[in-house]
Amino acid sequence: MNPSSYVIETENLWRVYPLRHGGEGVAALRGISWKVKPGLFIALRGRSGSGKTTLLNCLASLDRPTSGTVSVLGKNLLSMTDEELTCWRRENLGLVFQSFGLLPTLSAYENVELILRLRGEAAATRHQRTLECLELVGMSRWRHHRPYELSGGQQQRVAVARAGEPSLSHPGRRTHRRTGQSQRAGTSGAFPPPGRGGQPHPAHGLP
Repeated sequence: MNPSSYVIETENLWRVYPLRHGGEGVAALRGISWKVKPGLFIALRGRSGSGKTTLLNCLASLDRPTSGTVSVLGKNLLSMTDEELTCWRRENLGLVFQSFGLLPTLSAYENVELILRLRGEAAATRHQRTLECLELVGMSRWRHHRPYELSGGQQQRVAVARAGEPSLSHPGRRTHRRTGQSQRAGTSGAFPPPGRGGQPHPAHGLP
């Protein structure tokens, strides 16, 4: 398969966290080499401390590996500046954090719409896509509610809707038991941007 056909590629990826008082450090990632084809839904599973979050952080350019290479959507992340990575994440990645990361003063609708606003989408497009994403996760009825007015599962669905627009989405750990199936089905292809096919959505720690 042509290397450019892979959406995620890592080669001999290491992430070693140095100890405060010296020593060899803690190796969270040990020589990870991985290639991911388009259109896949991927779940990373493993015990606590096995490196799932560290790998996702490196793939999302939130952390820099100690050595090795990381290429996502054809971009060599290690060759990009922090400013370039910020713009790249905004245009291409959707992140669902364990704590959801919803802005408490914004409604569910406004939390989802904000990402499109930052990308410079027209008002009509923002409105349509926001309603579509909320509908896909079953949150249209609660679109005017703020995070503190929603249950944990509802907040997670809003976070999934917010992450659904970019090319790659990374749902965070712990899917709600009763809504997990519909969320996983939704994120594995329900949110492709216009004109693009389904893209992989790495997740980790799913029950």
